[in-house]
Formats: sequence, structure tokens, C-alpha cells
Amino acid sequence: MINLGIRTVFFILLVVAVFLAGVLFADSSFFNFLRGTPNVNQQVTTILNSVQLMSQLTTVRYNYDNILESEVDMPALLRGLYGQRLVLFTVGHVNAGVDLSLMTADNFQVTNQVLTIRLPAAQLQDCFFNEQDSHVISRDTGLFAGSLPRLDLASRRLALQEFRNSALESDILPNAQLQAENAIRLFIEALAGDQYRQIIVTSDPLPVQPVLPPTCQ
Repeated sequence: MINLGIRTVFFILLVVAVFLAGVLFADSSFFNFLRGTPNVNQQVTTILNSVQLMSQLTTVRYNYDNILESEVDMPALLRGLYGQRLVLFTVGHVNAGVDLSLMTADNFQVTNQVLTIRLPAAQLQDCFFNEQDSHVISRDTGLFAGSLPRLDLASRRLALQEFRNSALESDILPNAQLQAENAIRLFIEALAGDQYRQIIVTSDPLPVQPVLPPTCQ
């Protein structure tokens, strides 16, 4: 006959009690923590913090080069004396993406092990004029025309506006939004592992009038 001491019996009863409690409350956040599985709130917070660290996510860049002609508007009789005409080879790009720093916990929803993430709408991030690769092809000035630096500045601004308009007409924002959704989904899948049965990434609708950053105005 095996003689069990009081301490041994107490230890066995304690182990059994802990085991039964684990079975009865296996879905509680406390026991999820003991098993190494964070609860939903912890998971969403971790994902949100990781996404916000990416901040301005650039997903699409459109590159452009073009020949632009500009001239001072004046009567034809005065052009030979005071006119100025500039032909400029222009190079630049337009970036678009998503500002992930705008996201909050409200952008995440978990239902039946399905995580749904709603991204902010894509937006233009910057329009850039490449001074190094751009150059003047020709410049014609009238007999008494002085230097007109405003024509050079106006030509560069016009080039940026043409880059911007061309990018918008070529659906840079829908493309940037689609690329952002794919990138974030792959990122979250790698981050969350098998915590979710499915991860769905959507976006806020694009505004009718896109918001233009200062470099694209």
C-alpha cells in the first residue's frame, strides 16, 4: 500500500484543480496568455503599432519626361523686340500612396477569426521636378528682352502640373490604393501568422477631388 504524505496529496489536488480550471476557462485571455496566444485586443494593438510605424507608405511612382514650350504672351508686333520663348526638356515623377499614421483601432475589426482592415484612401504624396536630368533645348529672346527668370519658374511649375494631371488621368490613385491593400495584407499575414482564418484589407473611397500636396499644386 502506497503511503502518500499530506504535502504530496495537497500538491496532486492543486495540479488537478489547475488542470480543471484550464479546461473550463480555456478561452479566457488569462489562459490564452499562459498558452502564449495573445487576446484579440493585444493582437490588434500590436498590428496597429506596426502599421503606423510605416507612416507614409509609397506604393506607386509614375515617371515622366516631356518637351515643354513656353513663351511670354504679347502682341505679335512686339515679340521680335521684347518676346521670349523657351523650349525645355522636362523630367520628373509623381508619387502616390497611403498615410498609415491616420489609422486607429477603429480601422480593425475581428469577427469569427476574420480580421478586416480598412486603409485610408490613397493620395498624391509629391510631384518632383528633376533639375539634374532636365535641360533647356532652346531659348529665343527679342532684341530688347532682358532675362525673365519668371518664365523659367513658370515653365517648371507648368511641367509639374502636367505630370500631376497625367498621373491622375492614368489612375495613379486607384493603382496606389490597390498596391497598398496587397502590401498590407502580405505584411499582416507575415506578422500575425496563423492567428486569423482570413485577412481582408479594404480602403476608404477615393475623394471626388484629390487632395494636392504643396509640391503638386
